[in-house]
Amino acid sequence: MGKPVADKLAEEESLGKMLEWRARRWTYERIAGELGITKQAVHKRLKRALAQRAKANDAGLKELKAIELESLDYAARAIEERVGDGAPVFVQQWLNISDRRCKIQGLYAPERLEATFTPDPFAASAERKLAGALAALGPSDPTE
Repeated sequence: MGKPVADKLAEEESLGKMLEWRARRWTYERIAGELGITKQAVHKRLKRALAQRAKANDAGLKELKAIELESLDYAARAIEERVGDGAPVFVQQWLNISDRRCKIQGLYAPERLEATFTPDPFAASAERKLAGALAALGPSDPTE
């Protein structure tokens, strides 16, 4: 059988305290000391709780996006004929709807690119040769 209701409530309450304290930047050691458990147990419970919250937030965000996209589809269908006729005000509304759809779907998000640098062995060699040639000329006299 599962845990008694009182145990579940106490566990939820302590988890709530852990989240609050961690948000206040308490260390795992301090939280563990307050609750009389190990810092590893604190870390494990917080990690699990935060993962569950993130999953719930993702699901809520997907649902909100779907609702908003459906609303935009409805608006686009409502003006579709007038856009086909070329009425400027409806063409502008169509473009605004399209712009909103693109933003919601993340089409305007910047693309992450990774820059890498590989030193040019020929450039380094040329720099060494130039430095050697200048050294062979000797020190330059600025008064000449």
